[in-house]
Amino acid sequence: MNIIDNNKKDLVFGTYLLNGDILKDSAIQALNLLFKNNYNLLIDSAVKYGNIDKIIEILKEIPMIKVGWKLHHYNNLKKDLYIALNKFPNSIFRILLHNWCGVEKYKEFQKLIEEECGINMLIGICNVSIENLNLLINEKCRVDIIQNEYHPFLYTDVPQFCKNNNILFESHSIMTNLHEYNKFIGEVDLMPNINYGSLAVCYAAEISDSICFKTTNYVHLNEIINYNKIPINIKNIFINKMKDFHKYRKIVKYKGSSEINYNWINSCDKIILENEILPQLI
Repeated sequence: MNIIDNNKKDLVFGTYLLNGDILKDSAIQALNLLFKNNYNLLIDSAVKYGNIDKIIEILKEIPMIKVGWKLHHYNNLKKDLYIALNKFPNSIFRILLHNWCGVEKYKEFQKLIEEECGINMLIGICNVSIENLNLLINEKCRVDIIQNEYHPFLYTDVPQFCKNNNILFESHSIMTNLHEYNKFIGEVDLMPNINYGSLAVCYAAEISDSICFKTTNYVHLNEIINYNKIPINIKNIFINKMKDFHKYRKIVKYKGSSEINYNWINSCDKIILENEILPQLI
């Protein structure tokens, strides 16, 4: 019998590029399914997204929702914050600075949030590099949570850096390049009831504390919410294949190599790859 991984991570419904009835319908659909599967009801938005009126409508229908908010305006953080505090007071669970604006702007952001919301409000930043995180840490800034793009085809050390520095990591854009997965996971293709959407979430859940997802597709929604029902042995096959991809992708530049895929990796002598070729490329 295959073991099932029941260690579920928070799933946050993302609203980027969604508005109008399609936002409301897809959000309510997702939140109802999250509720039925015993998840926290969390939604992510920002002033920049221009969908605050629909977020309010959704909150009226499902009052227990908590909102993750992002501040965007470089010169007017207070305005962005007050919009959220006035529109949905007592519903905000974390506040992020939308993009890197420098250490001094982050200090201004931190001071504003702590004055208006208290020191218990989770704060952090989106789409940030390790270099910029080190600048914040060196200046003794408080960084509770990071939200960055993360999926099987993106190599980044930010999640591990966050783990090493006790910073929560929330992944977004996890469903990128689903159509490419069959190049790397031949065994999984043969398994019944295994889908790439669930595998993408499994991959993100390995290192993430929470996962921000966006979908208007009910099939994809079920794949995301049921990711933890993928048997651990199948999940590990996929994760190990993608680790191989990131390890060997440098060899694409090596003379005589071409596109890296599942068959390419399996046809290679891995001892030679590990001991002779990779050391020349690192």
